[in-house]
Amino acid sequence: MPTLFNDERSRRIDPQMLETCHRDHLERYNFALQFAAGRRVLDIGCAFGYGSARLAAIATEVKAIDLYDEALAAAKQSYQLTNLHFAKMDGCALTFPDQSFDMVVSFEVVEHVDEPQQFLAGIRRVLRPGGIAVLSTPNALVSAADGVLSDPTHLREYTPQQFRAELLGAGFNNVELQGQRLSEGVWKVHAMRAQMAWLDVLGLRRILSGSFKSQVLAALVRLRFARPIDQVAEAKITSELDDAFVQLAICRV
Repeated sequence: MPTLFNDERSRRIDPQMLETCHRDHLERYNFALQFAAGRRVLDIGCAFGYGSARLAAIATEVKAIDLYDEALAAAKQSYQLTNLHFAKMDGCALTFPDQSFDMVVSFEVVEHVDEPQQFLAGIRRVLRPGGIAVLSTPNALVSAADGVLSDPTHLREYTPQQFRAELLGAGFNNVELQGQRLSEGVWKVHAMRAQMAWLDVLGLRRILSGSFKSQVLAALVRLRFARPIDQVAEAKITSELDDAFVQLAICRV
């Protein structure tokens, strides 16, 4: 079976550094919050659980699944909410009964799986009538404009037309696409983080907390750009797809 989020890049995402290094991840979950109130939610590919916990703050219940043991262990330790439950499960082989959830969230997963139709059909199966799925994946028109996938762990990247066709083929009949544009500052912050790691010849980053490293990086960004990091690394979601690095699908049943 395919493996979700079992790669070195996913393992390096430190939840304490999300605000500085991975604002695009947070923004996708913030976008999903508008649909989550009072719903029973499934989060597929939850990684370290930071987004699942945000959803659980307003959802009736959140089931969060992944295949990466270390991430799940960290999530269970970090986010202990009565309505939030983490489990190891393959997103392409969901064991939940039909029509179990009001909402399914899965960000940056479909491009990793071997059988995308099986994956998407499973999501459609577990949604109740009136349910909604919010999914994201890179927009190949931008992420792979030169014909090269943006991440070596991706098996594919879709154009909006291809992504819509994939979703319709899985049984969704109401699909709306929106785009997430990543500012130039997002890439510059990633480059600064890489430079920090390269300069750390003593390996101090391995013993320093993510919170401390995040504060240091935020301070360096302010020194370089004379602006706070949230104004430098923008990852807004709008209806525009033309220059969006990531596309989000809102799929209704």
